Amino acid sequence: MHMPHLALFMNSLMLGGAERVVLSVVRGLARRAAFRLDVVLVSRKGPLVAEIPDGVRVVELGCGSPLTIWPALLRLPWETARSLPGASVRAKMPAAARCLPRLVRYLREERPDALFTTLRWNNIAALWAAALAGGPTRVVIREANMPSIDISSGAHGFDRLLPEQIRSWYPRAHGIVAVSEGVARDLAAFTGLEPGRITAIHNPVDIDRVGAMASEPVAEEESAEDGWFSPGAPPVIVAVGRLWPQKDYSTLLRAFARLAAERPARLVILGEGPERPALEQLAASLGIVGRVRLPGAVSNPFAYVRRAGAFALSSAWEGFPNVLVEALACGCPVVSTDCPSGPDELLEGGRWGSLVPVGDDAALARALSATLDAPRDSERLQQRAGAFSLDGAVDRYLDLLLGRPA
Repeated sequence: MHMPHLALFMNSLMLGGAERVVLSVVRGLARRAAFRLDVVLVSRKGPLVAEIPDGVRVVELGCGSPLTIWPALLRLPWETARSLPGASVRAKMPAAARCLPRLVRYLREERPDALFTTLRWNNIAALWAAALAGGPTRVVIREANMPSIDISSGAHGFDRLLPEQIRSWYPRAHGIVAVSEGVARDLAAFTGLEPGRITAIHNPVDIDRVGAMASEPVAEEESAEDGWFSPGAPPVIVAVGRLWPQKDYSTLLRAFARLAAERPARLVILGEGPERPALEQLAASLGIVGRVRLPGAVSNPFAYVRRAGAFALSSAWEGFPNVLVEALACGCPVVSTDCPSGPDELLEGGRWGSLVPVGDDAALARALSATLDAPRDSERLQQRAGAFSLDGAVDRYLDLLLGRPA
């Protein structure tokens, strides 16, 4: 009896949202014990590598030299090859494109039944590789954000080719996953694809694993007698995500400054990114430095979220914010911007948490204050998180990966 061979392709397994989702899917597939599973990485690095389940093979492709990369790129269909930048921008070539010859070789030699990938250049490189390799491999791609908003018109180098490559190559995928109905609509409009070609699958959350990690202690200095999470300390608002313009943490800092002027409270933002200097400067100008911490990315944010008085999402846009589901799974009340797209779907118009307008720091401050004052019903919030179970999402992914009727 043939045991299906499934491969999942990523650059690495750093502490990112896409990486966490792919690893959750890997865990869900591994539990079925009915598949050969490969995690195919450009580079075997990142703390999440240690969390790959036993029995799952890790394949590290590495990046080839330009002498091997460019011949492979130029073998692509003419309309793609002619649009690629010259070797002068070689250093800016996406990692997924730099490993193209090795990904082609992997597909030719291993001939997996299906290849799943996420992130735009990974999606495109996987489709390029499948076209060059031939063979039976189905390619299923995942779109995690709204391309009409997320792709900058001022992009440079290879990134300026994204719109053309997405419109040319996404239609060649055997399955296309959008992480929310809003992303599905936006992607259909952006690419001209028929909406029926795109399947909306909310990001899965391993509820049991989140719960187990949430019960672990926070960092020793945070839980010590004078720590922020010690008994009797002022309530802490927690946010999790990259320090990046999309997350609009400047609005969160301004909202917190309003809140902190009226009541004792503290703010922890878990994440790292290029906005750190600007956010630290803003916190100083608002006079809240002593009540705000930016510890960077942590391997277990759930321990912090479980102990928080409220979880805040201040994003200007999202695809489907996993962190909201994870906060609910921790039993933590949530306040989110009503950004496109995902929060409204997830919170069902405000039934499971507060929704406020994007960029409105006054409304965000009011919602956070009201949430801190409201009775906490963690069990109810955890029941809502259960709607995004890992098993349900894996079943839907398998329908696409194996070409089964939905």
